[in-house]
Amino acid sequence: MALPGDRGAGTGSQPFTPRWLGALDTFERRGLWSISTGLMLVAASVMLLEATARTLFSTSYPWAEEVVRYFVLWSIFLVFGLAPRRGHFIRTELVFDRCPLWLKRVLNVASCLGGLLFSAMLVWAGWVQTLHLRRLAMVSETMDLPLWIVKIGLLVGALLLFFYFVYCTVLVFKGRDPFQSARPENA
Repeated sequence: MALPGDRGAGTGSQPFTPRWLGALDTFERRGLWSISTGLMLVAASVMLLEATARTLFSTSYPWAEEVVRYFVLWSIFLVFGLAPRRGHFIRTELVFDRCPLWLKRVLNVASCLGGLLFSAMLVWAGWVQTLHLRRLAMVSETMDLPLWIVKIGLLVGALLLFFYFVYCTVLVFKGRDPFQSARPENA
């Protein structure tokens, strides 16, 4: 797995990896990606079941739409903060690579601070939304599932994204490029 700050094979430099990030990486490798993929597969299967039932038997399951919606939501938010650590993000390297070193550092600091601010706002919004739904005791339409359990996925994903940007901020203040591409140099 390529972590931000990795310099690639053959450079001899070991990336800075704090212990908590190693634990998060192990948790990610051993389950989180699999859980997210499983949720997406179940959502697709339920969607296929619903489409087949409507087409062949002219019947519909009222709970199917909810299951699909909630499983997709959880699937996306579980990997929301972990996907960037694998290099799944957009970066305009054509422009960035042509900048002088001092400007690259300024842009990386600005990106980290912007990411921290954005993810902190998502954490706050997820926390407020979860507390509000819990206080109102709202339930889903057909399954009577407490909505705060469904919507806490935003809070979980936002926390993972916040931890990612904390790690990137530590890297940038250690003089590394936290958003370095995960692809090999000559690929």
